[in-house]
Amino acid sequence: MTRRKADDNDIYIGQRIRQARIEARISQETLGEKLGVSFQQVQKYEKGINRFQMAKLHTLSEILGKPPLWFVGLEAYAGRPIDPIMSKFLASREGVEMASLFFKIDKRGRAIVLDLVSHLVNGVAQHGAK
Repeated sequence: MTRRKADDNDIYIGQRIRQARIEARISQETLGEKLGVSFQQVQKYEKGINRFQMAKLHTLSEILGKPPLWFVGLEAYAGRPIDPIMSKFLASREGVEMASLFFKIDKRGRAIVLDLVSHLVNGVAQHGAK
C-alpha cells in the first residue's frame, strides 16, 4: 500500500495548526505530548511535510480551542477563497501578534499603521532596486 504524499491542503492545515498553537501559547513539545506524538511530528504537521491524522482532529480542536472545521478552512465552506498570503501571515508568530494588536488601535491609528507599512514596503522595494 503506497502512502499519499502531503499536498497544498496538508500545508494549509499545518499552517492553521501552527497559527492556533501560537495563539494558544503552546510549545510544539506540549502539543505533541497532548496529541501523543513527538514535537518533531508536530513540526512536520506544521510544515505540511506529514499529513495530520484527521482521527486526532477532535483532540487537536479541544487542545487549541478552535472548532474542528477551522483547521480545514471555514472560509472555503463560506464560499470565500482561502488567501494563502493571509494564511502564511497568521501562521507566523509576528502575524498573530500583529493581528491581535491591530484592532486594539482606533480607526485613525490603524490608517497610520497601514500607511507606515506601505511606506516601509515601498522603501524596501525602491532601496532593493538600486
